[in-house]
Amino acid sequence: MFDWTEDSTKQYIADRPLQVGDQMIIYNGQAGMHHYMLAKVENPALGKQKRVLLTKAGAYGGTTFYKSGKNCFAPTGQTRMLPPVAVLMEYLADDTDVWLTV
Repeated sequence: MFDWTEDSTKQYIADRPLQVGDQMIIYNGQAGMHHYMLAKVENPALGKQKRVLLTKAGAYGGTTFYKSGKNCFAPTGQTRMLPPVAVLMEYLADDTDVWLTV
């Protein structure tokens, strides 16, 4: 996941509060594949717990993520929200994902 951890993701969001329209990456790590999708922030502070609502869902779970990057509906799964990664951002688009194999 390009060295992003729960702590570093939390810190990124604390240092640079998310705004509607900001781009984030959804990472899916199921079945030995690394799948990266571009999503936009729809609501950076949804509900009492201030969860992040994205425009897309990962392979498991829904469109809502904790600020740590964990998916709210599958927190122990392999779907995560990541901050932008420069090397991926040049390839990602709303209709273009990146797939990497192990």
